[in-house]
Amino acid sequence: MNPDELLKQYKAGQRDFNQVDLSGADLRGANLSQANLEAAQLKDTDLRGANLSQANLSRAKLADANLNQADLSGANLQGANLLDANLLDVNLSGADLSGARLSGTNLVDANLSDANLSDANLKGAKLNGLRLTSLSGANLVEANLRGTDLQAADMSDVNLVSADLIDADLSEAELRDADLSGANLKSAILRGTDLRGARLTHAELRDADLSGAKLKGANLISASLANANLSDAELTDAILVSTNLNGATLKRVDLGGANLVEADLRDADLSDASLISADLNGANLDGAELSRAFLINADLVGASLKGTNLIGVSLFRANLSGADLRDTNLSYANLSGTSLPGADLSGANLTEADLKGADLRGANLKGTIMPDGTIHA
Repeated sequence: MNPDELLKQYKAGQRDFNQVDLSGADLRGANLSQANLEAAQLKDTDLRGANLSQANLSRAKLADANLNQADLSGANLQGANLLDANLLDVNLSGADLSGARLSGTNLVDANLSDANLSDANLKGAKLNGLRLTSLSGANLVEANLRGTDLQAADMSDVNLVSADLIDADLSEAELRDADLSGANLKSAILRGTDLRGARLTHAELRDADLSGAKLKGANLISASLANANLSDAELTDAILVSTNLNGATLKRVDLGGANLVEADLRDADLSDASLISADLNGANLDGAELSRAFLINADLVGASLKGTNLIGVSLFRANLSGADLRDTNLSYANLSGTSLPGADLSGANLTEADLKGADLRGANLKGTIMPDGTIHA
């Protein structure tokens, strides 16, 4: 069937063009709204500016097709082949792209709001410069976005459960309230990304760059952030229960009011960090760097801080009952009003530390260097 015959039949009321072959045809500006083009052959077809809203393009072959500025809102593109297609500035709002093949596809400035991209393959898709692109509310469950450039994309409230985002660039992206549970973000770039209120439970963020990221109130329960860079990030009121932060860089991070119960912070760098009123009950901070950190009113009951650098740290009125502080360096630390009953401070350095009003009942002070420089027997 040639393009003229197709358009003539469409104008006469025909809508069923199942498996039609229009490969390489010129259909610029054509109106094919609500047409049935299931499994149609549309490779290399020129569909620039075409109206394909609510059309059925499931399993259609659209590889290398030009759909620049086309209207595909509400269209069915389940399992469609869009490899290397041009979808620049296309309207895909509400479209169903589940299982679609979009590798190498140009989606710059596309509107994907509320689109279903579950299990879609977007590896290597051109999504860079998405300041005008909207993925808000899109379904990207188990989507392959490995290595994709999503800088500054609007992805608020998007569903990225179990999505593959390894090495993806999401810097400055809007991901507020997004669901990234179980997503793989290993080595991903999330500099300055807005993840406030996002769900990242069990997410893989090992070696990711989250410097300056906004994570206020984010849920990171059991997530892996080992060796991740979180310098200058905002994590106030974040939920980090049982989170792996082993070796993470948390310089100047704001963790005020955060829940870090049983978190793994071994060898983490928390220098100059703010942990005011944070809950670190049972957290493991062995070998961590906490110099000049603020832990005012922090809950560190039973926390492990063996060999930790706490030089100049503020632990004013913090609760360190039963904490393991063996061989820690607490010189010049503010421990006034701090609760330390039953804590193990053997071998700790408390030179010039402020212990005014501190509760040391039952604490182990064997070999501890006291504030005046004397060694406790």
